Amino acid sequence: MAITKIMNIGAGKKGKITNHLKHALDYIMNEDKTESGVLVGGWNCVPKFAFEQMVGTKELYGKMGGRQGYHFVISCPPGEGTPEQLLELMREFAQDFLGENYEAMYSVHSDKEHCHGHLVFNSVNMNTGKKYEYKKGDWKYQIQPITNRLCEKYGFSIMPAEYSKDPVNMNRKQWEKEQSWSEFIEADVKYCRGVADDYEHFLYLLEELGYVLKQGAHLAVKADKMRRFRRLDTINEEFSKENLQEFFEKGRYQYESPRVLTPDVKYLPKPKNTYQQKFYGKIYRMRVVEKCRFQYKSACFKEDLERMHMLQEEYLFLCKKDVKSVKDIAGIIGLAKYDLERLTEKQKSLYLDRTEFKRKSMRNHDWDSIISTEPEYRKQLDDIKLEKKRLKKEIKIGDCCLKEVLYVGLFVPESVEIGNVYDVKVPKKPWYLKKEEKKVLDERQEDKVNVTVSKDFSESVNWSVDDSYEFITDNKKQTFKVDSGAKVAVTEEADPVNDDSYERTDNKTEIFENVEETVGAEDYTKTVTKEIYEAMTDKEKAEWIGIDSNDMLVSIKQFHEKLKSIGITYQYISDETEEYCRLEEAIKKNCEPNWYYRNQDKRR
Repeated sequence: MAITKIMNIGAGKKGKITNHLKHALDYIMNEDKTESGVLVGGWNCVPKFAFEQMVGTKELYGKMGGRQGYHFVISCPPGEGTPEQLLELMREFAQDFLGENYEAMYSVHSDKEHCHGHLVFNSVNMNTGKKYEYKKGDWKYQIQPITNRLCEKYGFSIMPAEYSKDPVNMNRKQWEKEQSWSEFIEADVKYCRGVADDYEHFLYLLEELGYVLKQGAHLAVKADKMRRFRRLDTINEEFSKENLQEFFEKGRYQYESPRVLTPDVKYLPKPKNTYQQKFYGKIYRMRVVEKCRFQYKSACFKEDLERMHMLQEEYLFLCKKDVKSVKDIAGIIGLAKYDLERLTEKQKSLYLDRTEFKRKSMRNHDWDSIISTEPEYRKQLDDIKLEKKRLKKEIKIGDCCLKEVLYVGLFVPESVEIGNVYDVKVPKKPWYLKKEEKKVLDERQEDKVNVTVSKDFSESVNWSVDDSYEFITDNKKQTFKVDSGAKVAVTEEADPVNDDSYERTDNKTEIFENVEETVGAEDYTKTVTKEIYEAMTDKEKAEWIGIDSNDMLVSIKQFHEKLKSIGITYQYISDETEEYCRLEEAIKKNCEPNWYYRNQDKRR
């Protein structure tokens, strides 16, 4: 997206008031950056004499002092637009924003990966002599909207609409804060995608991390302290709804390690007092949040997690200075400020002494003394600057310690062990998702069985509307009646005759056998998919694979091939071995006792 940045051009030193304006104009017209001056244009002035015209306007109205001009930069992302398009955009921007009131120079720099335009205009109105006055809100309500409109005209991406006049929208600071979520969300989405079993499990894991989901044509998420939902495909094209579903359907699984922002507490010095304990405790709690990120909904702690590097510096500062209370920090800051003032005075004195020494040496033409004393002078100056830098950092960290919010609304049981923070316990798919999935699969399987039975019956015999058949089993007489549409109706009646033979009501051939045998084991095998397999019990899985009828080597091979045929693969061999052992154990418990010993003989 193209964004407009504003910089003001101040007055130079006495006698060189317009120097900064001159340098700004020379910079934007640099031939090395503007393709030998081709990408340069003027508005209300001639490019070659722009500086002279601007100074002439100032002299005409007696406005030589104060702010000399303004410098605008319009930047585009890499690969968007051409330099010629951006140059025309800059011309129209000057026309819309400045009108016939101000002289301006504009150009496009194409020396970097992304093109960016510059515009420098005179601070004095050429018609009224009044100076341009920038007010708070001009960027949001006037400048950036012009850029957005022109970008839309030339096919560039647009700055989001939060800069419109609608009062419910965000200001620039809030918008930048919202944009800071992109990297955090991207890391969480990649991790959940890598550890999820399927698309529904992926969505469930995002919710467990603390995100609220909005599903429709696009998938969007919103976390605590976010003002708006963020579409995932705007963060990364891989996260579009279609790409995510395709990712799981094709089985292109790839593991992503979780993003860790907290320092490892085992490498930090132990706290020596209660005040240090508060800082250490916050670091420890944030470490627990990243270890148990699904349990504590880590997205809710985004701001605290991203400040961990600063919190670590504050804690190490307290340990190094042996701070016991807020009073100690105030004393350290006060002493550091006193030393900083003393060093500043020393630095000024050093500058004056050196200037005086150079003046005397030059008057006496003693160039050797200037050259010989220069290294010692530079060393003293560098030492002072280094010490001042250290003191400024000390003051900054001390101020941060005083402002640090140490309260974290997080209960951590004593039994929690951090251990390897990258080894996160991922929640499995909840029972209600499995139940819903199993219900859908059962309905599909039932429909398939019904279609198979109907097809087998209709192919075996030519049914008529009033055909009926009877047979007696287990002292019950079962009557099969065929209605129109090849539907089979079954009724049962008690029969005193204890006979397993079939009794027919006409001369048609015998066709019925057990309905379950009609489906057959072969048809059941064909209907097993990855989803059906995961919904089976361990005993059903083992029977389908055939573990109970083969020795161990053959069983393992058959186990591997059958799982591979339905799209189940394991990243580690140990996981596959563990699954096989569990299924074998299920067979041991549900079969006759001598099965185990019989298979032990085969293994020998």
